[in-house]
Amino acid sequence: MNYTIVGGGIAAVTALKAISEYDPECQITVISEEKHCFYYRPMTPLIIKGDKERDDLLHDHEGIGHINLIHDRATSLDADNCEVTLQGGQKVGYDRLLIATGSSPLIPQIPGVGEKNVHYLRTLKDAMGLREAAKIGQQAVIMGGGYVGIKKAEALAHQGIDVTLVEKEEHILLPRLDAQGAALVAEKLAARGVNLIMKDTIVEIKPEAKGVKLASGIELEADFVCIAVGVRPNIDWLRGSGIEMEKAIVVNELMQTTRDGIYAAGDVVQIKDLVTGNTVVSALWTNAVEMGKVAGVNMAGGRIKYPGGLEVLNASEIEGIPIVSIGHVLADDKNGLEVYRSQHQQNYMKLAMRDDVLTGAIFIGNIENAGIYTALIKTGKPLGPLKEKAINRSLNYADFYASH
Repeated sequence: MNYTIVGGGIAAVTALKAISEYDPECQITVISEEKHCFYYRPMTPLIIKGDKERDDLLHDHEGIGHINLIHDRATSLDADNCEVTLQGGQKVGYDRLLIATGSSPLIPQIPGVGEKNVHYLRTLKDAMGLREAAKIGQQAVIMGGGYVGIKKAEALAHQGIDVTLVEKEEHILLPRLDAQGAALVAEKLAARGVNLIMKDTIVEIKPEAKGVKLASGIELEADFVCIAVGVRPNIDWLRGSGIEMEKAIVVNELMQTTRDGIYAAGDVVQIKDLVTGNTVVSALWTNAVEMGKVAGVNMAGGRIKYPGGLEVLNASEIEGIPIVSIGHVLADDKNGLEVYRSQHQQNYMKLAMRDDVLTGAIFIGNIENAGIYTALIKTGKPLGPLKEKAINRSLNYADFYASH
């Protein structure tokens, strides 16, 4: 069987491993436009911070099947003739194809966004570029207060850069944290020296990114500007392929697209949120791992299903504080929801429930047994006698397995 994978991220690599386990004699072609092998993308802020070097993040594919690695960009797909056309003109055939081309940063439509010294953080190359910028610059302005923007701010501040972060919402880390949890993180960032400006946004970037103008009229000086306002799935190259796409690629529980022999996984796929039932496009590492495994197994002749994922499922550490957020974290005491909060200094917990079912959780500081709460949210089963234990943080894995 001739397998082709377009993409080099975690969904692609997880699928690669699954295929090789089910089909040890497989022939796999991997098409990746980045000029190196797989790397752990969530660790790229550590490159900026100086805690990791480029080679620390790289992993090769040694021992995984028979791999032909092509460094090029896929530009079109001929699903009728089972061929992928590359930017260099090469055509790559396949018996089974996985689309795992990931996502790219959203580029805001504001004057000056294409100026020199405007940076993003999606790839290893981006991280290396930002680290070099931090060596010669003194001031940075970051647009966007999600996880990517916050991790940029933290890393640059550790390098001694004077950082101002501008976020249009009322607090940082939406929709991963509520206001109370975000306030704890904001306090730690402020102590690090990060200046946070809320409910405002950049409307203009000055020549060579030497400053910005905000909607409020405030003008800030800068040596470089960082943009972190979200991502979009890399699906434009699939136009005309016959693959059904809405917000992103439409797949079934086997990760199959609407064209025979073609699968998709990761940021390019729309999935069902297990809590809300809504269709969402996930850019989460954890969901991509699960999707990649399901796609790989099924491409190689197995049959397992991906039931859906969680739009919010994050585990991180910011300024030394561990943070876990799962499911419907912005829930409040309305529409039949029960919300429980507890806070002691830097430790914060929030639980959201509906009809005795846990639907969301936030843990900051003390994240012990957060995995149990994740499993409860994913299964969607009534808590029953576990409810009080969940609220007072006395749950353990024995309780979970006994109840399931």
